[in-house]
Amino acid sequence: METPASVREALRPSDWVTSIDLTDAYFHILMHRSDRKWLRFLWGDRVFQFRALPFGLSLAPWIFTMIVRQLCALVRQKGIRLRVYLDDWLILSQQSPCAGSTPR
Repeated sequence: METPASVREALRPSDWVTSIDLTDAYFHILMHRSDRKWLRFLWGDRVFQFRALPFGLSLAPWIFTMIVRQLCALVRQKGIRLRVYLDDWLILSQQSPCAGSTPR
């Protein structure tokens, strides 16, 4: 898990840093159709069911971290320096983001 110290150690002189904060990060993780029945709740006389990983689920941070870890491994294989803590990501580079394509 990233800490302020591990991020500081990863920085190199003249690094450019791009920060990304994923909005509603858990909702990007779709749950398998057969598991959705476990994510139901009753509101009044209606039953609702999550299709995506819900906030508040005790395992949600662990599930999200395991998925993001796999994604980070693929990104790092391409030589991209990346630091991640849940939905907060830092991309470190010696090149200005303006020199090539700017992340959007």
